[in-house]
Amino acid sequence: RRFSNDALKQAIWEMYIKTPEKRLKLHTLLGRYFMKLPPGDRKLQELPYHLEIAGHWTKLKQALVTIDMFKCWWTPNHEEEFIKLWASLTAHPSHRASDNPYVTSNLDPSLYPVPVARPCYDVVEEYTKSVDEFVGKFGKPDEEVSHVVLRIADFLLKFATSGHEVAADVPRFSRP
Repeated sequence: RRFSNDALKQAIWEMYIKTPEKRLKLHTLLGRYFMKLPPGDRKLQELPYHLEIAGHWTKLKQALVTIDMFKCWWTPNHEEEFIKLWASLTAHPSHRASDNPYVTSNLDPSLYPVPVARPCYDVVEEYTKSVDEFVGKFGKPDEEVSHVVLRIADFLLKFATSGHEVAADVPRFSRP
């Protein structure tokens, strides 16, 4: 994601990239490539980075909610970045950090401005749709569906108890 040699970085920029528009196009092309790969560690490391840099928020959200991808994301190796990505996609614009808008990298936003404003998604609604599709489209057995629903519930509980719901665009609930 980063070059350690500034001269190499500059040479690549001048030879291949040349403009910010071309940079976005290349990230889009790389995102398309990684979307075609089967779920796995390499896809989880690269796909969100390229989609985030290119500002493809709907595709990034889909990479998080698709059940096969969720099964890979919700593991000890990936859950921290997964929660951060969801926090960035559920945060109300008034709660977003302005110093670095990127989750997947430490890019300088003055050199790499976010091309499209990040939307605000409802994480529960998105997983409800995803589970409905998982059941309806693929006809999965009840045992597999219940296992997926329990893992999603585990994620939602951890997400909420980590304090991310405070910044999310969700209504306050009255508890007895």
